[in-house]
Amino acid sequence: MALLLGTVASLPLAEGRLYPSLFGSQEFQGPDLGKFPKWVSMLSRWRKGACEAPDCAVAAWDAITASLLGKDRAAQLRTVNAAFNQRRYVGDARNWGRDDYWETPYEFLARNGDCEDYAIAKFMALKAAGVPSSEMRIVAVRNMALGGEGHAVLVVYDGGTAYLLDNQIKDVVPADLVTAYQPVYSINDQAWWRHRNGQMPEIKPAQVLPASP
Repeated sequence: MALLLGTVASLPLAEGRLYPSLFGSQEFQGPDLGKFPKWVSMLSRWRKGACEAPDCAVAAWDAITASLLGKDRAAQLRTVNAAFNQRRYVGDARNWGRDDYWETPYEFLARNGDCEDYAIAKFMALKAAGVPSSEMRIVAVRNMALGGEGHAVLVVYDGGTAYLLDNQIKDVVPADLVTAYQPVYSINDQAWWRHRNGQMPEIKPAQVLPASP
């Protein structure tokens, strides 16, 4: 999928925010969200409650967001990752007849979707549960284990650690454990960041969020 992987290289940059480094990269904040029309369009449709799918799956959405209430951050991340990772992967060409379409969570629950749609749905569900947008980003990466293939994931910052929610990984893991990803840009509903890749961190033993007591 395209994910604007080539577009951001020429965009102007500003000083990045202070967060844990993502996948061993340096980050630089971009000027505005208007450079990402598919993301802006999805945000607009979501805020209006619009849905192009025959069944917007509102009940399924309400059930997932209700399941997050009263849980601590670690449990919320595990719950939302597991709930949306159960959905079936469907490419945009088959689903929408387009090369790249960014779905609202309603559309994703009704029709399934591809990698950025998993990340968007998780982002919005956690935001509905009270996780600040400033502590989350959708990250467009190149998977170097697959020849630089484009992919998208959600990263959530908590307690000084960047946690990875990935439709290709069952568990929620610290992002710095995944050495195959090179981030290109990250984005939330407030800002976006371009990433410059340096030396990748060494491989560490797999670890996941601690189990709930």
